Amino acid sequence: MGTDLDDLFGIPEDISKVQFIHEDPTSTSDSSSPRLNSDTPATLANLETVMQRIVAIEEVLRQVICVVQQTPVRPAEIRKGQLDRHCITLFEKHPEPTITQLAGLIRSLEDIFPGHDRRELLSLVRRWFRKKREEVGLKVVAALKRMYGDLKSKRDEIEKALQDETFDFGTLIEETRLCLESTPAVIGFCREKINCQLRRLQS
Repeated sequence: MGTDLDDLFGIPEDISKVQFIHEDPTSTSDSSSPRLNSDTPATLANLETVMQRIVAIEEVLRQVICVVQQTPVRPAEIRKGQLDRHCITLFEKHPEPTITQLAGLIRSLEDIFPGHDRRELLSLVRRWFRKKREEVGLKVVAALKRMYGDLKSKRDEIEKALQDETFDFGTLIEETRLCLESTPAVIGFCREKINCQLRRLQS
């Protein structure tokens, strides 16, 4: 059997094992090693086959090198968990960040994830914040239900508390069981979600 390399490239077995010589009429050596005259037709044919395969392999390697050199390396994909770690800190204070706040976040992400286009990062971050607002909005409504019970029967009471600025947003934020801070932006976000839920109950 030939070697693995011989099998891979189709090199004939006898080529890898035979010792090629040119007869020297003046030689007096009496070697007992297996020898084959390299000028025999069979040997020349096998050598030609090997050379053809080597040329073919070189061409394939050349093409692979060209493709690798011309193809830009795609940056590693940014996973949701990675975005969570970098976006949640801003979200906890500003669920709906301003353009300036987003720009600052994008600049920090560019340092952490080099190679990604700024527009791509901005799109990913905006999508993350949109989905997070939807998720947290549901938890705000759930927290409101834990505070008041049946919202439909308590709608007038809740509306009055909102109008009188006596609504307990601190307790509501605690009831969401999230790490939200009682910033004006977070309170405004919660107020919007409450009003939206009350409008649904009215219709």
